[in-house]
Amino acid sequence: MVSLAEEDVGKIIHERSAAPAPAKVNGAPVSLAEEDVAKCTNCKTCYHELPELFERTRVVVDGSVKQACHLIVGALTRVPITPELKSKIARIAANCVAEIIHEH
Repeated sequence: MVSLAEEDVGKIIHERSAAPAPAKVNGAPVSLAEEDVAKCTNCKTCYHELPELFERTRVVVDGSVKQACHLIVGALTRVPITPELKSKIARIAANCVAEIIHEH
């Protein structure tokens, strides 16, 4: 369990609430709803196998700070969608323990 000072938790909450929402991209090959990030089990599959789209972050869930993943803001507009990328996305979505990453 992570132990943080009260001011650190407040800073994390502020950073998360001030962050812009992920860009909505028509035809995006993958999605991860912001409200599902708290359900992440931090299995590390997504951000280890596809760091150009996913990164580790910290979220506050029921008053405790935990590590989770999320889509990098704007990554879907910067990264070219190739057959290899689509294959990786399919594998990551299939292996997501929390079943929060969705392939399209």
